[in-house]
Amino acid sequence: MLFLHSFNVCVISVIIGMKMGLDRSKLKELAIGTLFHDIGKISVADHRQEEYNEEHHTWKGFNLLRKNPEISKLSLGIILQHHEYIDGSGAPRGIKGDEIHLLRNERNKSCQGNNGFH
Repeated sequence: MLFLHSFNVCVISVIIGMKMGLDRSKLKELAIGTLFHDIGKISVADHRQEEYNEEHHTWKGFNLLRKNPEISKLSLGIILQHHEYIDGSGAPRGIKGDEIHLLRNERNKSCQGNNGFH
């Protein structure tokens, strides 16, 4: 289920990125970030009850991949910020507006309506 969700989010995000006119390099970074956006859930017993702290799956995924030189900062940003919302009500850091990377927002749009599995 997690792989199918991540794959669907990746495909939809890349389509949105293409419509935005992103170059091939940015599309690749977007694809990698969205494929791995929920990788932190592999170490969370019940992600539905997790709290928004350093144990949140966004932080776990970010920390798991941040030392890998093949994962760009942009892709890492997608992994870390994919539960942030424009109004600051998201997680894990509660950042808002322009603090959230544009491509993170595209990942969020692609999750809406995509089987409800965030």
